[in-house]
Amino acid sequence: MAEDDKKELEVKTFKQEDVDKIVSDRISRERSKYGDYDELKKFKDEQLAKQDEAKNKNLEEAQKYDELKKGWETEKGNYNKAIADKDVEIKDIKIDNALENIINVNNAYPEAKHTVKALVKLDEHGMPKMMGKDSVGNDTLIDLDEGVKKFLADKPYLVKGQKVNGTNTNAGNTGGEQGGTETLDQLNSQLSQARNSGNYKEAEALKVKISAALKASGINRNM
Repeated sequence: MAEDDKKELEVKTFKQEDVDKIVSDRISRERSKYGDYDELKKFKDEQLAKQDEAKNKNLEEAQKYDELKKGWETEKGNYNKAIADKDVEIKDIKIDNALENIINVNNAYPEAKHTVKALVKLDEHGMPKMMGKDSVGNDTLIDLDEGVKKFLADKPYLVKGQKVNGTNTNAGNTGGEQGGTETLDQLNSQLSQARNSGNYKEAEALKVKISAALKASGINRNM
């Protein structure tokens, strides 16, 4: 072996301790690059834990808010419903009272109130008015007393004490020219009972009788 080759071999030959030292030095250098790794990892873990805690807290607060909002909306709905129900009740009482007085003044049957009531509503001032037509036929609200009188004029069988052939036909009065025949009061009572019991065939027959009695008295009205 040449002398130069021997020197080159000697240069490339390392003892085990030399190899270990080289490896150790490299590891140390690499570790030095990440000397704060553990601290960084700990900091990251802490931040993630804080973020998770914040998220959970926000979620709990959001759930509490949703529960409070839902409860508030329920209470608001109940409150609005109570007000609406009370408004309907007040409106109904107001219309009932107004109609009761007018029906009594016009000597009409109680059934007339229920029939007329469907045509009554409160105006913008809260006053009971009756739906009707103006001079050109447009829908409008008219004075309740005036509306009821027109209604009863078109349906005289709803008014007590109508005269047939000059004889007053109040209940119990079967004398005069109508002696032995049924009075309008009696026929109206029978008609009401037939309708209430659902006996529509009898009701139709009674309506024919009432119409005939009205025609006989000179009142020609459709029922």
